[in-house]
Amino acid sequence: MKTTVSKQEVMKAAWANYRKSCSGMDFDRRSFAVCLKMAWATAKVQAERAAELARAIERHAKVEIPTLDEAIGNWYANAPRGTYFGD
Repeated sequence: MKTTVSKQEVMKAAWANYRKSCSGMDFDRRSFAVCLKMAWATAKVQAERAAELARAIERHAKVEIPTLDEAIGNWYANAPRGTYFGD
C-alpha cells in the first residue's frame, strides 16, 4: 500500500518553519530548501506511521473473538467423555 503525502501541507509546514527560523531576513533559497527537506521528511514519517497504525488496526479487526456460548460449547465438546467440570 502506497502512502500519500499532501504537497500542500508540506509546503505550508516548510513556509511556517522558514518564517520561524529566518524571520527578518531576506529570502534565501538554501535556507528554504533545508526547511522544505525537513518538512518532506516529517510528512513521510507521519504517513508511514499512519499506514502502520492502519495495518495494525486491520490485523486486529480480523481476529475473531468467540462469544461466551461458543467458548463454553467448545470447552465441553473438546473434553474427554466422563470429565467432571465441577458444575
